[in-house]
Amino acid sequence: MPNWCENEIRFYNIEDKEKFEQAFVRNSEDSSDDTIQEINLNFISKMPDKISEDERYKFVEDNWGTKWCPDILQIEDDFISFNSAWSPPDKAMLKASEILGIRIKILYGETGNSFAGKEVYNCGKIEESIQLDELYDKKQVEAIEDEELREFAEYVWCLTDDDDKEDEEDE
Repeated sequence: MPNWCENEIRFYNIEDKEKFEQAFVRNSEDSSDDTIQEINLNFISKMPDKISEDERYKFVEDNWGTKWCPDILQIEDDFISFNSAWSPPDKAMLKASEILGIRIKILYGETGNSFAGKEVYNCGKIEESIQLDELYDKKQVEAIEDEELREFAEYVWCLTDDDDKEDEEDE
């Protein structure tokens, strides 16, 4: 069973909506109905057909950054939230920004291994990269300088003002 990495992706400069939807959304192959959608990492970087388990693991690590296509939790016009296995699909998002000629921003956090980050890709190039490890307590999360990443990490680690107020009321 993997640790789940929470992700939020925003897309910018989408001109070919059909190609974009083809790249990012499909019905899950593991679902018995059409209610579960997933990010189509195979469209972004196609896995070879006949491949051993060791080769498969190396392929997804080198080309996707995560173990399998993540199920989508929420989707809007330019936004997708999802959980991925172990780590964010950062390599796939970099490639997708190149293929589609768009800008992609991904925020991610994984509480089991205590890491979070923010990546911004534009047409296959990295514009911004913040990767933080060893986020073990509230003070470390609150010390994150990038406001957007700090707010996302507070959400992932369930550190909100409402939680503080409830704790104070309980005392």
